[in-house]
Amino acid sequence: MVYLQQKDCTNSQIGQIFERNTCRAPWTNTLDGHFTIGLPVQRVKTEVTFDILNMINLFDSKSGLVQYASFNQITVFQPTVTGGQVTSVNIAPLTTPGFNQFTRSDLRSRWQMQIGLRVTF
Repeated sequence: MVYLQQKDCTNSQIGQIFERNTCRAPWTNTLDGHFTIGLPVQRVKTEVTFDILNMINLFDSKSGLVQYASFNQITVFQPTVTGGQVTSVNIAPLTTPGFNQFTRSDLRSRWQMQIGLRVTF
């Protein structure tokens, strides 16, 4: 019961059938940019390109984070089995202060930049 009371999305529905998609993963916002500069070279067309991935994180390090539910990395509950039967279920891992429901994808949450050169004959 304590776990359900900790979350705003579940606290309002205690004692009821939960609505579909009640608790959802955090929304992900990213913005990519592509910039091209043409260089004045005769006989060939030359361009320098700049690609910036996740520009939102470039301007604000707390935004543009990609987070996903960490289903395979935690033990949600620990059943106690006695004589082949489950006698009790311990959900203590869910209620510990260090429990993080979502995992951050480190590489996709960073801003990245790529510089390129294009020469067309």
